[in-house]
Amino acid sequence: MEQTNERHKGKHVGYAERRKTAAEAIKKDGGRKTGREALRSEGVSNLGRTKKAVQRKAEMDHRKAAAPLTNRTDSENPPPVLVVVVGPKNSGKSVLIRSLVKYYTKINLGQVSGPITVIAGKTKRFTFVECPSDDLGAMIDIAKIADIAMLTIDASYGLEMPTFEFLSLIQTHGFIKLCSVFTHLDAMKTNKAMQKTKKALKHRIWRDVYPGAKCFGISGLMRSAKYPKNDMRQISLWLTRQKFRPLKWRNEHPHLLVDRIQGSTVFGFVRGPRFKANNVPVHIPGLGDFSASRIQLAPDPLPLADPTTGKTLKKRCLAYGPLSGQLGDIHFDENTRYIELEQIIYSPDSTLTEPAERKAYSGRGVEIIRKLHEGMTIPSPQLSLFPGSEPVDQHHMNNEQDLDMETYGDVPKKKSTFSHKSEVKERNALQQLVYGPLEEQSDDNQEEEEDDDSQAEEFFVRRDLRRNTSNDSQDNESDVDDDDLRPEVNMDEDMIRSRFVKRREDIDDEVHGDFELMSEDSESVNDDEDNYENQSESNDSLDETQSEMEKARKINAAAKEASAVAKQQDTEDDDDHNDDDERDVMAAAKREQSRLAALRTVELGESPDISVAGISSGNYARIELADLPDNFEQLYDHCKPMIIGGLLEHEVVQDKTQLPFAICRVRRHRWHPKILKSRDPLILSCGWRRFQSAPIYAIEDASEKRMRFLKYTPEHMHCIAVMRLPGIAPNTPIIGFHSIDPDCPNFRACMIGLVTASVAASPVVKKLKLTGVPYKVEKKSAFIQGMFSTALEVARFEGAALKTVSGIRGAIKKALVTNSSTSHKPGAFRATFEDKILLSDIVICRLWLPVDPPDYHFAYLSLLKQDDQNNQAMARTTSQVRRDERIPIPVNPDSVYGINTIDRSHPRSFAPHTIPQKLVDQLPYRSKPKLMTKRSESSYHARRNKAGAITAPPQPSVQTKRISKMIQALNTIRNDAQARRKAKRTKRSAEHAKAQEKIRLKAQPSIKAKAKRAYAQMGADQARKRAKFASAPDA
Repeated sequence: MEQTNERHKGKHVGYAERRKTAAEAIKKDGGRKTGREALRSEGVSNLGRTKKAVQRKAEMDHRKAAAPLTNRTDSENPPPVLVVVVGPKNSGKSVLIRSLVKYYTKINLGQVSGPITVIAGKTKRFTFVECPSDDLGAMIDIAKIADIAMLTIDASYGLEMPTFEFLSLIQTHGFIKLCSVFTHLDAMKTNKAMQKTKKALKHRIWRDVYPGAKCFGISGLMRSAKYPKNDMRQISLWLTRQKFRPLKWRNEHPHLLVDRIQGSTVFGFVRGPRFKANNVPVHIPGLGDFSASRIQLAPDPLPLADPTTGKTLKKRCLAYGPLSGQLGDIHFDENTRYIELEQIIYSPDSTLTEPAERKAYSGRGVEIIRKLHEGMTIPSPQLSLFPGSEPVDQHHMNNEQDLDMETYGDVPKKKSTFSHKSEVKERNALQQLVYGPLEEQSDDNQEEEEDDDSQAEEFFVRRDLRRNTSNDSQDNESDVDDDDLRPEVNMDEDMIRSRFVKRREDIDDEVHGDFELMSEDSESVNDDEDNYENQSESNDSLDETQSEMEKARKINAAAKEASAVAKQQDTEDDDDHNDDDERDVMAAAKREQSRLAALRTVELGESPDISVAGISSGNYARIELADLPDNFEQLYDHCKPMIIGGLLEHEVVQDKTQLPFAICRVRRHRWHPKILKSRDPLILSCGWRRFQSAPIYAIEDASEKRMRFLKYTPEHMHCIAVMRLPGIAPNTPIIGFHSIDPDCPNFRACMIGLVTASVAASPVVKKLKLTGVPYKVEKKSAFIQGMFSTALEVARFEGAALKTVSGIRGAIKKALVTNSSTSHKPGAFRATFEDKILLSDIVICRLWLPVDPPDYHFAYLSLLKQDDQNNQAMARTTSQVRRDERIPIPVNPDSVYGINTIDRSHPRSFAPHTIPQKLVDQLPYRSKPKLMTKRSESSYHARRNKAGAITAPPQPSVQTKRISKMIQALNTIRNDAQARRKAKRTKRSAEHAKAQEKIRLKAQPSIKAKAKRAYAQMGADQARKRAKFASAPDA
């Protein structure tokens, strides 16, 4: 018989089998747990900690949340970052700017005056401005446009008032990036004291800015009167890393910080949205409203490098600050040509024998002056070098002789001898490289001679940019060493050609380059208008060609980059098929495609004419202002910043005598010691404007929806302020100052708030009480006089509510006719009341009277230097006038108590108030009056007293009544004290008895047990005695 074995049955139940099944299910599901295991794995170990973490993250996200704003700044050509240095006197502002300029440009700057722009990188430019601490207007203006503020703090003295006033300004107008710089730390005696001071100042700044605000400490001055380079490196790194969020006001209004002034023409970088080209209404804070008759693009004095190539077609200039007098440059204007140099010194080559002496007078501007003195060649027909000079013809000049007269850089005279043959070959090779073969050049020269008048404005004509395939001759080597001449520069043919050939897209770039050509018509002064029109037309055509070439260049560069990205994508697809790499390549290609589409959109949709499109931010603009004062250039103080702020349509003042009313929600500044009074003049800053006005304050009644006039501002809450103000948009911040004196002992900022609306009529009302007296009463009607003066006023208030002092209400009915036969005064009227009034009653009419603020709006003009003819006096408060003129405060005798006492020896007696019997009958018994009627004299007691049966006791005197009353009061007090003492005694006895009862009840078991033991002992003793006596023998 064959053996058969039973097949093994696997385990299907139990803990191990369940774990195995669950693991297989998780493996099949891609590693995700299900059921209870999933809940446990995705849970948290500590619910409280997780809840706090989630709440903290939500709060951080909420604090970071901000309304998105469109950034109007051009990302490709942004304007320089405006860095303002603010601080009190002798805190190191000028030294800080000079040190930063030295760090960025290696230039030793002397005087700091006006904006100074420096190059900080390929895409970074900084404009440093020093804010004068003694001018409140400059501080207000610079706070509205600055990007970064650097607060210089004298650590040896401490924090001062201008620092906190500037903090209040930027908190109101828009908080910008901020850092603090502690100077004079070397005045500390010990390192411990220095660290302690820095910590205290840092925490005080954090309290008003935010915890963790950046603070720098300057160790001290070097021998060169500048701050250490390491400290400047730390500050420059912080400046470079800053990112800016657009602020509402400057994102909606184009503006410009002036860094160069020429007559009525100003220059500067455009910031904010686009500036319209012609007849733009602008406001200059501290000067007034003007019209920009013409706005044009000007050559950028500090151009950024091309983002595609990283290079510029002209020499890199590192600093620009014409108002400082030392960082000027060669400026080309439509009507003038001038050169700004710190000091013009000319020395002929014959007097300069040593290279060191030659180098002492070297430089770009000095080289041009030297060439002018030596008779530089003017390669233009009918060209005048300076206005008023005779024109010079081109054919009267010998080019080969000019070569002997030129001097190059720092070359000594003994090393500048070349053979004539080498000079001619070198010149011919250079001409062939730049202008083509000699045949083409001769043809071009012949054409230019035939049409001299048409080519007077241009010295070179544009040639096709093709590569010269001819073999040019090489320059002969000379005996002079190249290092002695100048640094060796390797440039290819295209670069050399680009330095000389004038291309349409490089017209603006060549204005400040190494090779400038000045051209000006040599016609008389009477033909200036024709020349201006011709030049404007040529400039327009140049601008159109330039914009077209620039767009074509950008599109071509973007197309090349897109093709390179596509080629890279194909290569990577062939080499590696990684998903991440493909995703990156696709994203890069998509970005390039979007960029190409944007460039094409700009090319098709944007007009090349700036009169239509305007000037975008980041461009250097030239603005011609109309109606400027004649002596503006002489009176303007370069230390004060000058801002050209664009105005929107609703902000332009049409009629200065009919300004609308601005409704603002304001409160007293928390650092101002006093509350504010209505109609006191304040210096206010709102928008671009700063002015003096006299606001009135009010509070809104929630129930009646009216603005009730207030004489003073509330202590710790907001209120309404109404004043005369040109049209301004809602949500515009406003700040007020009570004084412009820099030596004011108190905090000058007194009011901060926000504009909520602009209306034509003032909505503020105040309560008015008109009083009158009745002269005739007829039941419920009365005739009242003394409240109005004419019948017309009565007609205006017919139906108004009246009320007497006793509370009886009424209404005005009709005015009474006044003539010779009537006895009442003019303005009397008839009124009805709900009850009959007395002739002695005073009738009151409560009214709400509209209140208008004073028609006072005075511009705060501080941009010009103050002198006897141009002195501006601001309005003063009544208390200031009394203090300055020593006028005593007037005293009203009626307001003084105790001088004139009112005689009330005969008080008035009023008639009793009677209740009608019908009303008494209807009242319940509890509400009925309980008054007993007076008894007649024929009663029993009266007759008895009258008969003399009982003699009445004598009436006590007043002194006796007073003594009795006092004794009675004393007895009452004694009886009350005795009763209170007795009550306390009774209460204390009851409490004591209760406590004793508790003790007795608690001790009763032990007492019983003790007595039981005692009784048992006594019984035992007696039993022992009885046994003893019983056993004794009988006696």
